[in-house]
Amino acid sequence: MAVLETNGQWLKVQVPRYEKTAWIHNSYVQQATAAAPRARLTGPATSERADQLMNKANGLLREGRGHEALPLALEAYEIKRRVRGENHSETYGAMSFVGGAYMDVGQYEQALPFYLKTYEYAKREYGAEHLMTISMLCNTGTLLVQKGDAQEGLKYLEESLQLRRKVEGPKAPNTIRTLQYCGEAQLKLRRYDQARKLVAEAVELFAEVSGRESWNYATAVSSLGSIDFEAGNFEVALPHYRTALETYRKVLGEEHSTTASAYQNVGAALHHLGDLVGARRSQQRAAEIRQKVLGYGHEHTADSYYNLALLAHAMNDTGT
Repeated sequence: MAVLETNGQWLKVQVPRYEKTAWIHNSYVQQATAAAPRARLTGPATSERADQLMNKANGLLREGRGHEALPLALEAYEIKRRVRGENHSETYGAMSFVGGAYMDVGQYEQALPFYLKTYEYAKREYGAEHLMTISMLCNTGTLLVQKGDAQEGLKYLEESLQLRRKVEGPKAPNTIRTLQYCGEAQLKLRRYDQARKLVAEAVELFAEVSGRESWNYATAVSSLGSIDFEAGNFEVALPHYRTALETYRKVLGEEHSTTASAYQNVGAALHHLGDLVGARRSQQRAAEIRQKVLGYGHEHTADSYYNLALLAHAMNDTGT
């Protein structure tokens, strides 16, 4: 993010991926890491304390509050490192957790060394076919895709998919999820047909294994919608997005950050199809949920209000 303007604790930043600007509170980006040393001063530095911090951070991550989870994850890692030592399995577990927290807030460069070190440790200590090793192989591949190196990430993902099919079985949820990730990597490479084939297979497998009213199924269907959306097939993407939204509402509830993202996806598809009123309704609901769950200063909330501003401009131009 490039900072364009400041106003007290607010930063006007340019978001490269979306090629747009938004006002984001300084604390969510700049103070997350800085808060970790202060947090380490509270409570005894014990392994149990580190476990409590990771449990708390995990809950925050599930709520979409990654910027609050990150300093707790960093504190837990530092405690494990001091108490258990650099080469203890619990330290590497905390290291992997920090990598996930960094990835959640989009700090991919910071996440990568944590993932790579944990992967090398697991491979050395447990072997290539151990579940922890396979998991870190998959996580590293996913991270590389998000970081912008989809071709390299796909190599990691395809290897982990092959291992998961061998070790866990072709219908294990982790295997199906890795299949989905391979499809998403193909999407990043703009190979729409390959991406659609892989993710559609994941959708059908999740429907069979997890059921159509499950988080796994909703996530795969949403991914399928994103493939058609990116390919410009908005009419095809919309029903996928709507199915994902209704499933998230049942599984996660109305007031959840993932549900808000599903509303945003529906709104984006409607916008491209020319239904500006319907798009505004969906984007407004996304903004309301995010403001309540994530707070006004969260970048996702800012993203929602930016989308609403775009819609207002479009509706004004068309006289809607």
